[in-house]
Amino acid sequence: MKFFVFLLLSFPLLAQTKAEKEVLEFEQKRINATLHSDVAALQEMLSDDLVWIHSSGKKQNKMQYIEDHALKRVKYQKISLEESNARVYGNIAVTNGRAIYEAISIKDGSLTISNLYHTCVYRQQAGKWQVIAWQTTKIP
Repeated sequence: MKFFVFLLLSFPLLAQTKAEKEVLEFEQKRINATLHSDVAALQEMLSDDLVWIHSSGKKQNKMQYIEDHALKRVKYQKISLEESNARVYGNIAVTNGRAIYEAISIKDGSLTISNLYHTCVYRQQAGKWQVIAWQTTKIP
């Protein structure tokens, strides 16, 4: 009997762990789309009401963010996700972590390496996750 009680009590934890894994896998796919400036994938992955705040303090909506990638105003050479943790609250998920971004300047071709903390908020609608808010902070 104790075994069955344990299974019943553990089920929500197992379901949440699966959801967290799903969100972290989605986050990696979004990073890959960003790296390759995959505008079609980003269109699907980003919510229409997106608020994206860069570590520079620049704030963008979905259209502005995608336009930067479409017009190659931003070019990431590498994004290394060093740490990422997810928490899922029904159809909302939050990830926090640290990543190293290597960006190539479109002005002079120079390479900038930034060590950043990030917070990302996701919403699931019709079985799909989308980014609704993103913010990064430079690690000194």
